[in-house]
Amino acid sequence: MDTLNVSFYVLGALAVLGALSMLLSRQPMRAAVSLLFVMLVLSGMYALLSAPFMAVLQLIIYAGAIMTLIIFIVTLVDVKGDDLHKVFSQITLFAVPAVLGLSVLIILHIMQGIPAAGQPPAEFGSVKNFTRILLSQYALQFELASVLLLVGIVGISALRGKKEESK
Repeated sequence: MDTLNVSFYVLGALAVLGALSMLLSRQPMRAAVSLLFVMLVLSGMYALLSAPFMAVLQLIIYAGAIMTLIIFIVTLVDVKGDDLHKVFSQITLFAVPAVLGLSVLIILHIMQGIPAAGQPPAEFGSVKNFTRILLSQYALQFELASVLLLVGIVGISALRGKKEESK
């Protein structure tokens, strides 16, 4: 096994550990920092896969903009620890077994041996190819994601407004 594969598996393990840390964290800010860690590790994985444009997009869009939005929402919503503990304990009942089961499947797949993928095409990871695919094949999903973010922002603003009116 060469150093590229070892590096990829180490980053993969770090991503799984960061995701577990996010799921098991009882404080929303720690969960957000764990999510940021996972996003940074994913950026490293993209860089290892010879997709530097995707690595930079992961850093700028997700680790930068989306995490800023998530941290802003976490600080804006001021959730009490007891309420959050109830929600996270219910989520953890389903999430941890799902993550562990998926991890076992991945490990079994790795143990069977992964065939060599070969060289990616020359246009792999380029800006031109990425935008062509994003805006043609995945245009609807791209727009739905932006609408989902907008609905989340409006929803949080509405909840915050009701909370301030009740005080």
